Amino acid sequence: MGIYSSPGPWTCGGCAGSYGYEKQDAESYTKWGVDYLKYDWCSYGGVIDGLLDNDPNKVPSLAFEGGGDPDKGVKPFKLMGSLLKQQPRDIVYNLCQYGMGDVWKWGDEVSAQSWRTTNDITDTWSSVKNIALAQDKAAPFAKPGNRNDPDMLVVGVVGWGNPHQSRLKPDEQYLHMSLWSIFSAPLLIGCDLEKLDDFTLNLLTNDEVIAVNQDALGKQGVCLQTIGELRIYVKDLEDGSKAVAFANFGREKVTMSYKDFKKLGISGVQTVRDLWRQKDIAEINTDKKSLSLDIPAHGVAYYKFISLK
Repeated sequence: MGIYSSPGPWTCGGCAGSYGYEKQDAESYTKWGVDYLKYDWCSYGGVIDGLLDNDPNKVPSLAFEGGGDPDKGVKPFKLMGSLLKQQPRDIVYNLCQYGMGDVWKWGDEVSAQSWRTTNDITDTWSSVKNIALAQDKAAPFAKPGNRNDPDMLVVGVVGWGNPHQSRLKPDEQYLHMSLWSIFSAPLLIGCDLEKLDDFTLNLLTNDEVIAVNQDALGKQGVCLQTIGELRIYVKDLEDGSKAVAFANFGREKVTMSYKDFKKLGISGVQTVRDLWRQKDIAEINTDKKSLSLDIPAHGVAYYKFISLK
C-alpha cells in the first residue's frame, strides 16, 4: 500500500500535507502498514518564502528559486527520511520535487530510494521524448536501492480527472516502456487497472523486459551512440550481458545494417535476443557481421546481447 503527502502544509490536490506533523505522520504510516510514501514538493515553496497560508489556493509556485537556497529545499526531505528510518517498518521513500537541485546527487543522503528527475509526464509523444532525452545526466547516481524516477508509465486508460485511452501510438508505447525499463526506472503503473486491454496488459507484464529493469546490478542504461534521430541506449547486466534499446525518435522509419558494436562495448560472438518477442533472432560475430534494423518512426528495437565466448 502506498500513500501520498507533502512536506508543505498542503498537497498538490489541496489536502493536508505533513508540515509540522512529520513525526506523527511517519508513525501513522507504520501503524497503517504503508509500504511506499510519495512525498511531493507542492506547497513547500511557501514555507521557504515565509508565505505560509492556510488557504491551499494561495500556494506559491513549485520552485527552489523561490527561497534562493537549495539547502532549504533539501531540509524537509531529510527530516521525513530520518523519521521513516526510525520506524520499525521498511517504507519505500520517493521524493517528488521535479528534479530541482539535482536531487539525484543527494537523494540517497536523505534516506530516499527513488526520486523524480522531471516535471509531470503526460500521455503525449513530446512529453515522453523530452523526458527520455534528459535522463542520462542522472544515470551515474543509480545503484541498487537508488532509482531515478522519470515519472509513471502513461499507457492504457490514463486520467487526471478525464479518463481516456493513452494518446501515445502503439510504437510510442513500446519505446516508452523499453526506455523506462533500460533506465532502471520505477515502473509505476499510471492507468486504470480495471480497464486493462490485452495490448496494455502485455506491455506491462513482459517478464524479460521487467527483468532488465529489475537487474540486480542496478545500473541505468545510457545513450552511447546517436545516428541521426536514432539513439542507442545500453545497460550492463549482472550476468555480463547487455540490454540495448535502438530508439527511433524521428518521424521516418530507420532501416539499416548496424555494425558499430564496439561503440556499445560489445564484441565477439553474440546471441541477439528480442526482448519483446522473447526469442533469439540472430547469432552473429559482432567483429565481422552486421545486424539488420528496421525500426518504425517513434519506435524501438529492444534486444539483449549475450556473449558466447
